[in-house]
Amino acid sequence: MRREPLVLAAMLGVAVYATFVLFQGYLGSLIIAMVLTTATHSFYAKVDKKIKRPVVSAVAVLLMMMVVLFVPLGYLVFKSVALASQIDLGLVQARVVEVAKLGEELLEKTPGIQERVIGFYTNLDLASISRTIFGYVGLITAKSATFVKDTLFIILFYFFLLIYGKEMVRFVFKTVPLSQANTDTLIKETSITVRSLFYSLFITAFLQGALFGVIVFFYGLDALYLGLLYGIASMIPVVGGMLVWIPVGVYAYLSLSTTAAVVIALYSALVLGTLVDNFARPVVVSWVNKHLLGQTRGMNEVLVFFAMIAGIGMFGFFGIILGPTIVAMLLSLMRLVQLYQAE
Repeated sequence: MRREPLVLAAMLGVAVYATFVLFQGYLGSLIIAMVLTTATHSFYAKVDKKIKRPVVSAVAVLLMMMVVLFVPLGYLVFKSVALASQIDLGLVQARVVEVAKLGEELLEKTPGIQERVIGFYTNLDLASISRTIFGYVGLITAKSATFVKDTLFIILFYFFLLIYGKEMVRFVFKTVPLSQANTDTLIKETSITVRSLFYSLFITAFLQGALFGVIVFFYGLDALYLGLLYGIASMIPVVGGMLVWIPVGVYAYLSLSTTAAVVIALYSALVLGTLVDNFARPVVVSWVNKHLLGQTRGMNEVLVFFAMIAGIGMFGFFGIILGPTIVAMLLSLMRLVQLYQAE
C-alpha cells in the first residue's frame, strides 16, 4: 500500500486546521461575504459581461450592496446607539409603572390573575431595571464598534470574492475526488438555495418594513428607522415583527393615544402578520424562483424554517441564511450519493 496519499492527506488536514486557526477571528465575516457573493455573483457576471473589467464591475456591485444592505444596517446600529444614549431612566421607570397599572386595570375582574399583577407591580425593583437598561446601553455601544470592524472585513472579503471567488471554488474542488458533473451539481444546488433565500427574505422584509413605515409615519413616528427595524425583525422566524410592533404599540398608548396603539397593533397583526406572511411571502418566493432564478422548486419550507431557527441559535442574525445553506449543501451531497449508488 502506498503511503504517499496518506501522508498528503494528513499534511492537507494539518494545513486546513492551521488555516482555520489563522483566520478564526475573521471566519464570521468571511462566511457572510461568501454567502453574499453566492447570492449576487450571477448579477456581477451580467455587469462584468457589459463592462468587461472585473475590478470596475466588482466596485459597481459592491456600491450597490452598500446602498441596499450595509448603509441601512449601519444607520440602524448608530441610530440605536444614539437613542440608547438619550434614554431617560426616570421616564422609563415611570412608564413601567404605568404599564403595570394598565395591566392591573385590564385584569381587575379576572380571578386569580389580578393578585399576580398587583404583586408584580408592588415588587417592581426599579434599581434592577435601571441596571439592566444601562447594561443594554453599554452592550449596544460596544456592539456598534464591533459592527464597524466586521462590516469593513465583510466588504473587503466580498470585493475580492466577487473577482476571484469562482476560480477559488474551482481550485478547492479540484482537491476533492468528485467528477466535474457532480461538482457542478453540488455548487448549483447550494447556490440556488442561497440565492432563493437571500432574494425572498430581503424582498419580503422590504415590503413589510415599507408597510409598517407607512402606518407609523401616519402617527408622526420615525418611519425610516422603525420601518428598517421592522423589516430586519420580520426575517426572524416565529416572533418576527412582534419584536417591533409590540413596543411601538405600548409607546403609542403611553405617548399618543389608545386609538393609535390599537390601530398599530391590529394593522401589524392582521395586515403584516397575516396577509403579508401567509399570502404575499409565498408569492414572492414563487416569483423569485421562477423569474430571477429560472427554476420552480426550492427547499421544503418546513426544513427552511427549522434550519433558520437553528442557524440563528448558532450564528446569530446571519444564521438566517447560513442555516439553510448548510442544510442545502447536506441535501445536495445526499442526492449525489443516491445517484452514485444508483449507477
